[in-house]
Amino acid sequence: MKNLFLLSILLFLLSCKTAQQKTVIKYLSLTSNEYKTIKKDKEVVNNLYFLIKDSVQTKKLSKALNLYLTGKDTRKQLIQAMEMYSVFGNDVEITDIKIDSTNNNYIKFKSLEELKAFEKKLTKGLEARGGNIRDLKKDTL
Repeated sequence: MKNLFLLSILLFLLSCKTAQQKTVIKYLSLTSNEYKTIKKDKEVVNNLYFLIKDSVQTKKLSKALNLYLTGKDTRKQLIQAMEMYSVFGNDVEITDIKIDSTNNNYIKFKSLEELKAFEKKLTKGLEARGGNIRDLKKDTL
């Protein structure tokens, strides 16, 4: 009897979702199958949770997650998209992130203004960390 009680408690605890998981399911309107796909990947769930808490638009997060769930993007690409949103928030629109066979990453900007805004935020972020955008440009040329 005691073992049955302990087993019941264990099963209940295993079936409970954390507050983070519940938040991700609720705000991204995930189906049970979609949730099952990501629930064991703590990094993805945690990143999605913190992006939701940082008020990144649900539409942007859903788009990145759906590309991953449908197999159009890899987990690495999903993580990259989430990293971009964690740095730039709603100020950036990721239209395409792909990793080709030479491992070159690229981001497509819709306009010159969007590129300049991206560069301004990148410069501010680098300077806050003691870096310099000119050094970055030299390294990439």
